[in-house]
Amino acid sequence: MAVDGDEVRFEVADSGPGIPTGQLEKVFEPFHQVDGSDTRQQGGTGLGLAISRGLVERHGGRIWATSEQGEGTTMAFTLRAATPVTGRTPAPPISQRGTR
Repeated sequence: MAVDGDEVRFEVADSGPGIPTGQLEKVFEPFHQVDGSDTRQQGGTGLGLAISRGLVERHGGRIWATSEQGEGTTMAFTLRAATPVTGRTPAPPISQRGTR
């Protein structure tokens, strides 16, 4: 995570096989899978990144992928930084909240 002006950038990287350059934008389309063959070993419907793009863009951010074949992929997105509200105590992290 990095703060750049009024944006916060999040990145998640893996060391998988990578995504071909021509597929980088297509992975954000509904039902698109880089390996759509009958022999593919990974599950999924191809909706996760399309849903993620919709959520990020509706919150004023942007989402993209960078990749190098054989080296892995980095997914990144930005959101507008929240403006702190003075005079209020922030809620504790979810992991520290009690259950009801």
